[in-house]
Amino acid sequence: MKKIKYYYNTNTLRYEKLETPLRVKLLRIFGFIAAALVTAALISYFAFQFIGSPKERILQDQNKALRDNYNELENALKSISNKCWSWKKRDNDVYRAIFEASPIPDSARAKRNGKQA
Repeated sequence: MKKIKYYYNTNTLRYEKLETPLRVKLLRIFGFIAAALVTAALISYFAFQFIGSPKERILQDQNKALRDNYNELENALKSISNKCWSWKKRDNDVYRAIFEASPIPDSARAKRNGKQA
């Protein structure tokens, strides 16, 4: 049941029923909704600023996996490059030992492989 409010009218010296106009009721409702929306927006902003959304977490996990794969590929490339360098050195040493000649220059090796030095 609604509680009826009264106020003291000093002109008539009587207690009269307090009736709030529709304009005041609408203004109170609008104020409450506006305050609720602003509060929700602030909470959402700070929550997503520090916690992160689920999509963002998925993207961070994928990014980490890609970085790990990139590091593995980089290490594999370094090891293959070192093997190629050792093969080149061994080839030059063998060429010098067997044919008693100077090793093949890198420019000739590049032309033979189809690349220009």
